Amino acid sequence: MAQAVCTKLPIGVHGEKQLKAAMLHLKSFSSFREVLWFGFGIRHILRTIVQSAEGASSVALAASLAEGFSIDYSANVLYDIVKALNGPAELSPSYDQWQKYVQMCSGIFATSMFGRRIEQCWLCITWTSSLFNLG
Repeated sequence: MAQAVCTKLPIGVHGEKQLKAAMLHLKSFSSFREVLWFGFGIRHILRTIVQSAEGASSVALAASLAEGFSIDYSANVLYDIVKALNGPAELSPSYDQWQKYVQMCSGIFATSMFGRRIEQCWLCITWTSSLFNLG
């Protein structure tokens, strides 16, 4: 469903390149004879999802939301996006599934400047709203 929704929310070539660069920095460690992987291993589901443009958009959206908001809030945004786009009810993930998806995607941009940029935007918004008494 996340991929289907993101056909209407493409991140474009630049976004895909940024996501690919961030995913290259994710760590993974194998156990004895590569039977078990820890972290974002070579067989991690996210590495499969991002192989399509829609999958890359869905992972980037979830990871971006998680970078600036709590996992609960981010999952709620994704849940509401699916409802707003009138996705098929029988395919719509539950709120709990969205939470797990966001949790799985969170941290992808931890090694990039994305989190710092969000923080700077929040500081500007806070400063502007206090300056003009907007809230």
